[in-house]
Amino acid sequence: LWGYVEVEPIVAQGCRPVGGLFEVVEAKGNQVLKVVEVGGKESGECTPMAALKEVLEQLDEKDVALAQSALLLGIASNSFQEDLEPGDFLIRQVVGVVVKDGGFVIGDILKPGQRVKFHLRDRDAAVAEAELLFSSYKRKRLEAMMSGTPSQGASGVVMFACSGRGRALYGEPNYDSRMAYLSTGVPVAGMFCNGEV
Repeated sequence: LWGYVEVEPIVAQGCRPVGGLFEVVEAKGNQVLKVVEVGGKESGECTPMAALKEVLEQLDEKDVALAQSALLLGIASNSFQEDLEPGDFLIRQVVGVVVKDGGFVIGDILKPGQRVKFHLRDRDAAVAEAELLFSSYKRKRLEAMMSGTPSQGASGVVMFACSGRGRALYGEPNYDSRMAYLSTGVPVAGMFCNGEV
């Protein structure tokens, strides 16, 4: 590609939030050591492990099992925003536990004051989100065409899919790339990666 290239990003997280919203009270680099529930009980600050235990107690057996292999932490992209929707979180892996402190090691640097929420990577949520995002893209293009607004549409799709997606999540190969192709009708290329591009 060369010259003026317009990029229209579509971000699919493939997970759903669970439990309450927490504010980071103490963090050291990528370690979250203390949190407090926002608007929650008067229990005060606690370790992320204690917060997760409270969240797990509210979940059904299926979600508790899912949390053992698909637990993620969503970091609010704007900690001052009042009402946070699922897409308002930057999703990061919980990569470890600080055993002696009950803290979590996260795939990002956190600071006190940031708000976080536990998420679960979930096939049904991923399918619903992908269908919504790609059908929304298709609808926008159709509306532009029907209104006479000049719109070139996509020339190609470059997809960077999290390594947690694909066959392991969907139980079938090429789900995301097939959805992208069906929504745009143009070639799809990309790769699986572990982290942000």
